[in-house]
Amino acid sequence: MTKIIDGKALAEKIRKKLKEKIAKAAIEPGLAVILVGDDKPSHLYVKLKEKACQETGIHFEKYLFFYNTLEKEIIEKIQALNKNPNIHGIVIQLPLPRHLDEARIIEQIDWRKDVDGFHIISRIYWPAAKSSNRQ
Repeated sequence: MTKIIDGKALAEKIRKKLKEKIAKAAIEPGLAVILVGDDKPSHLYVKLKEKACQETGIHFEKYLFFYNTLEKEIIEKIQALNKNPNIHGIVIQLPLPRHLDEARIIEQIDWRKDVDGFHIISRIYWPAAKSSNRQ
């Protein structure tokens, strides 16, 4: 038997519960997103993440880099975010421009702050992360 789920209503319910939990928490969770280039879908996804953070009370920081940004600059930003006690999660919005080494950049994230679970340590300790769509 097929059951139709109202995804929008379910998402609202989850966000409401999350907002209540966050309001009672001792800390304000912080999410940082790094976005490189001008890929329109990527910008839309980041905008939706920002909106979800605003709705639930999560501190949100977005770092935009030009398409031709050097890998070194992105890694420096990741290292700074790793040390930032107000940032609890980091997302590298994919895809990255071809001249950047995606795996090398992702491995720079402190695995405890890797929201997507793409870091090698996450894939070792949480095998479900191995089945991601990443190649």
